[in-house]
Amino acid sequence: DRSPSRGLGDVYKRQPLVFVLIGAFFFGTVIYYVEQIELVVWANLNHTDALDEFPTPFTDIGVSVWFMLVTFTTIGYGDVSPNGHLGKVITTLAMLCGIILLAMPLAIVGNNFSMAWEERTKMRFVLQVWAPAPIP
Repeated sequence: DRSPSRGLGDVYKRQPLVFVLIGAFFFGTVIYYVEQIELVVWANLNHTDALDEFPTPFTDIGVSVWFMLVTFTTIGYGDVSPNGHLGKVITTLAMLCGIILLAMPLAIVGNNFSMAWEERTKMRFVLQVWAPAPIP
């Protein structure tokens, strides 16, 4: 039988993935618009066509979300990177959020796994010591 509390437990297990996706969509949308706006403003101030000189790699929000997913997970393929200064600042904030969202929970899980493994090793030793001797 499925109790309501069991269903909620399933949601909490997927919580880090949901936060990563929300963060990727948020930062991806922000960096897309910031890069577009910064390059257009820079072009107007310098009376040049900045998009021809320094084209933004973020051609659509999908590319921006992909970039943020790669940044959050600290993979960093290097296929896309921001050209504008504000885009680099936003990417730095996204890297820090990725560390908080992924690296710290993974360290906690790794520590808990080590503690559980150590407890398992102790339990096996106790069972070996206190196990009855086989009858000959």
